[in-house]
Amino acid sequence: MSGIPRIKVYNYGTYFYEHEFSLLDTLEANEVPAPYNCRGGYCGCCKVRLIDGEVEMVQDSLLDLPEGRS
Repeated sequence: MSGIPRIKVYNYGTYFYEHEFSLLDTLEANEVPAPYNCRGGYCGCCKVRLIDGEVEMVQDSLLDLPEGRS
């Protein structure tokens, strides 16, 4: 499965990100319990650490707003 991004979740396994809308959707599709609150990446509850590679955000984010504005 070369070229398809892999997601490794410690204590759960390795999954392939193919057609899901988001990383959270991929984890849920594989029954990996992942914390979330807003489902859009705005609250930061589902924040994870990137060990290798690059990430492309494909939807607008409010994360760049100045502190105290939402």
